[in-house]
This record gives sequence, structure tokens and C-alpha cells, in this order.
Amino acid sequence: MIKGFNKTSLRNCILSSHNILIGTFCCFMLISCLGFTHPHAGPYAGFISAGDFIDAYYNKTVDNTHPQNVSTQKGKVNRAESNTVGGINGLGYQIGYRVPFGKDVFFFSGEFDYLYHGGSVYGNIEEEGTSEAPNQLGESWSEQWTFQRTNSFGLALKLGASPGTLQSWKSGIYVLAGVRLAKSRLDAYYNGCFNPEPCGIGGYESGRASKDFYSTAWTSGVGVEKKMWDDCWLEVEGRYTSFTKAKWITPFPDLGVEVTSDLVTQSVDLRINVVFR
Repeated sequence: MIKGFNKTSLRNCILSSHNILIGTFCCFMLISCLGFTHPHAGPYAGFISAGDFIDAYYNKTVDNTHPQNVSTQKGKVNRAESNTVGGINGLGYQIGYRVPFGKDVFFFSGEFDYLYHGGSVYGNIEEEGTSEAPNQLGESWSEQWTFQRTNSFGLALKLGASPGTLQSWKSGIYVLAGVRLAKSRLDAYYNGCFNPEPCGIGGYESGRASKDFYSTAWTSGVGVEKKMWDDCWLEVEGRYTSFTKAKWITPFPDLGVEVTSDLVTQSVDLRINVVFR
């Protein structure tokens, strides 16, 4: 079964996020200091509606090379993998600080955002083994699995411009780069044999194995903005985000079996933001 948090992975994730946050905070402070000298600089806040197209890759390795292995697959390593795509959505908020420069044609901003996600991505992983009957002990069992991203937050730096005609249209374009930390969940539904002897009909056990984990990511993208009225702006963004691999090990010491699982995701996001500044 898939167990809870891997303490080492979570600790490394937190340490990595800590360093990222410190670096980005320094950039935010620099932006704020520059902004104090500009009359049009200032904070902003807004709401986010997002649609994410997820590409998820799930890999599972069942190691039967331990001397105490009691399965019919003793000495073998069975591997299986699955790739699936799907969509999820998100709602959230953003706050930031914006500094114009170059006669207000260009701008530089630092931004924090938080998203609540909904929806799931579904996949199937095929059995891998040599037994005549399916899903025996020591094999990589077939599974139906679902991936959910529950929430995430990010820090981004934006560099934009509103030259010529765009400025007369009260519009602008920008590029962005940043980092994210996301909490996600994998649920795997199985029907397999936990007995050293091959199982027949009625000898299988069904269940659900779950894993909650955190992943960090680098993100980049482009966007356009348009002033709607007074201090209200509409932004449309496209982002690409690549998350680090989540990896965990589930040992079965009484059976001499060890299962290593990993999940890698990347996403293409479309965001519509309503911003007040």
C-alpha cells in the first residue's frame, strides 16, 4: 500500500521552498524600495480563475530481490508505468507590488498568489509480471488511479510594457517567471494477492492506497492586460509549470517486497485575473 508523508522528501521540499522564499522576498524588497521613488508605483490585489491542463506520469517498481522474499517472483524486479492527461480548475487571489519605469512605458512587479484547486485526472496502470493468474504477490499490479491537486501558492516576477498603440488602448503585455509549491494527492485502487501462494478466485484483496505529498515547481508564462474602468484591470495569462518528482517507498518486510512509486506532473494553465490597482 501507499503510505503517508515521506519525512525526508517533505523535509527537502520545505528546505528548498525556504531558500526560494528568501530569494524571492529579497526581490520583493528591492521592488518596494525602487517603488518608493516613483509616484505611480504601488500595491495591487485581485482574484484568479484558472484552468489547468495536466500531464501526469506515474511509475511503479516492485523489487523482489530481498533474500527474505516469499513470492513466486523472487529475484525479479517488475516495473510498470502510466501516462495520462486531463484538466483541473482553480480559484484564488493575488497580491503584488508594481513599479513603472522608462517614462511609464515599462513595468516590473512582484506577486504572490494562492489557488484552491478542484477536479481530478484519471489513469490506469497495467499489470507487469510472469504469473499465469493476474496480480499475484511480487508483481506490479494493475491499478486505477486518480491525481488531485488540492491547493498551491506561488511567487512570480513580471516584466511588461505598454508601448505606443497599446498605451493608447490602455493595454499592456508582459512575461513572467516564478516558483510554486503545491499539495497534491494520489489515490490508487487495487485488487491483488498478498499470499505467497498464487491466489485463485476469491483470494484477492481489494482496497485503496493514498499518498499526500508536496511538490515545488518552476513556472514561466506570458500575459496581456486591459484597463476596464477606474482602477480595475483584466489580465489573461498563459503559464507552463513543471513540478519536481514525488517519490516514495512502501516496504513489506514480512514478505520481502519493496514497492517504489514516483509521480511527475507538468501543466499548461490559462488564467483570467481581475486586478485592482
